[in-house]
Amino acid sequence: MNFIAREKGTGCSTPETSAERRAAGRVLVWFRDLRQRQATLRVGSLITLVFNGVSLLFYATGSILMARALGPKQSGYAVWFVTGTTTIALFADALGINFSNVYLVANGYDRLDPSAIRSTVLAYGAAVGLAAGAIFAWIPPVRARTFAGFEEPVWSTLICLNVVGLALITQIRSLFWGKQEFISLGAILMVKAALFAVLGTIFAHRWRAGWRVGEAQVLATWVCALGFFLFLATRGLAAPRIQYLRACMRVGWRAVCVNWMSFLHQRIDQYFVLTILGPTAVGLYGVAVSLGEALMQGPATLGQVLFPIVAKERDHRRVARVSLKCTVVILLAMSLLIVPFVLLAPVFVRFLYGQQFLGAVVLLRYFAPAIVFLCGLAVINQHLAGLGYPLFQVMTMGLALALNIAFNLILLPRLHTVGAPISSDISYGVWLVLVGGYLIEHARRSPAFAPGSQTRHLGLDWNRLE
Repeated sequence: MNFIAREKGTGCSTPETSAERRAAGRVLVWFRDLRQRQATLRVGSLITLVFNGVSLLFYATGSILMARALGPKQSGYAVWFVTGTTTIALFADALGINFSNVYLVANGYDRLDPSAIRSTVLAYGAAVGLAAGAIFAWIPPVRARTFAGFEEPVWSTLICLNVVGLALITQIRSLFWGKQEFISLGAILMVKAALFAVLGTIFAHRWRAGWRVGEAQVLATWVCALGFFLFLATRGLAAPRIQYLRACMRVGWRAVCVNWMSFLHQRIDQYFVLTILGPTAVGLYGVAVSLGEALMQGPATLGQVLFPIVAKERDHRRVARVSLKCTVVILLAMSLLIVPFVLLAPVFVRFLYGQQFLGAVVLLRYFAPAIVFLCGLAVINQHLAGLGYPLFQVMTMGLALALNIAFNLILLPRLHTVGAPISSDISYGVWLVLVGGYLIEHARRSPAFAPGSQTRHLGLDWNRLE
C-alpha cells in the first residue's frame, strides 16, 4: 500500500521532483539577487542591454518582413504612422511629467504615498494622450498636415488610439525608470516589440496594406499598456495629487524642451522627406535610419541607466568623469565599427530588405557620421538629464534642431534624399561638441561631494506635498 501511495504521488517525492525543486529554488534566488543589484550601473546596463537587444531583434525582424511584404510606398505609410504617433505621444506630455517624475523619484522623493504618485502620472498620461490623439486624428487641417496621403478613413481611429496608448505607456515606464527597476522597464519594450513584430508581419502578408500594419501597432500598444497598468494596480492606487504635478513642473519645463527637441531632431528629417519627396523616399530613408539606429542600442542603454544614477549620486565629479570616459570609449569603438558596417551595407540591405531597397545604401553611408555622434550624445545627454536638465542643454538642443531644419530645407530640394543624412551629420556634430565641452567643464568645477538633495536648487519643499 505504501508503494502504491508513493507511485500516486501521495507519499514522498521522487528524486526527479526534488532536483526540479532545487533547480527552481536556485533560479528564484538568482532572480532575487538580480532584482536587488539592478540599480547598479553595470548590472542595470546589462539587464537593459539584453532587453533592448531582444526588443530590437523582434522589431527589426518584424520591420524587415513587413517591408518586404508591403514595398517602399506602403512601408512608408507604416513607418510614418509609427514614427508620427510616437512623436505626438511624446509631445502630448506638455508638463514633462514623464522625465521629471524619473528625476524626482530617483533623487529620493519618497515622502508622498507611492500609490498617489502612480495614480497621478497614469491619470495624467491617459488625459493628455486622449487630448492629443483627438486633435491629430479628428481635426482635418492638423491631420492633413501631419499625415499627408493617409486617405483611408480608418487611419483617424488608429492615430487616436495609438497616441493614447503610447502616452499611457510613457508614464508607466517613468514609474519603473525612477525606481531603477530596469527589469520591468525592459519588459515593457520587449512585450510591445514582440507583439508588433508578430501581428504586423501576419497583417502585412495577409493584406499588404500599410493601414493593416497600423492596426497591428495599435493592438500591440494597448495589450502592453493594459497589461502593465494592471501590474501597477496590484501595488496600489490612490487618489491623484495635483501637488505632485506642480512639483514635477519645476523640472518638467526643461525636460519638455530637451526631450521634445531631441526626439524631433531625430525624426524631423523623415517628415521633410515625406512632405517634399514623397512616401517612397521616406520608405528608403527609413530603412537607412533603422539600420543606423540599430548600432546605437548599447550607448543608448548605458545612457538610460545613467539618468537615475546621476540624479541619485552625490559625488558629482566622480560620476561626471565616469560618463566622460564611457563617452570616449563609445566614440572610438563606434568609429571603428561603422567602417565595415557601411562597406557591407549593400549585403545587409539586399539580404534583409531585398533588391528594391538598395537605394537606402547610399543614404546609410551618408548617415554614418551622425550614427557615431548620436552614440556619444546618448551618454552625455542622459547625464545632463540626471543633473536636472541645465539651461545650457536646452539652448544647445535648440541650436542643433534649428541647424537640422535649415539644412534639410536647403539640401533636400537640391540633393534629393541624401540631403537628410548630411543635415543630420552637421547638426549632431555641433550638438556633441557643445554638450561634451559643457560636461568636461562640469567635471572640473563641480565639488567632489555634494551633500543633501539635488532638488534644493529647485526650491521644492517636500513637506508641503504631503
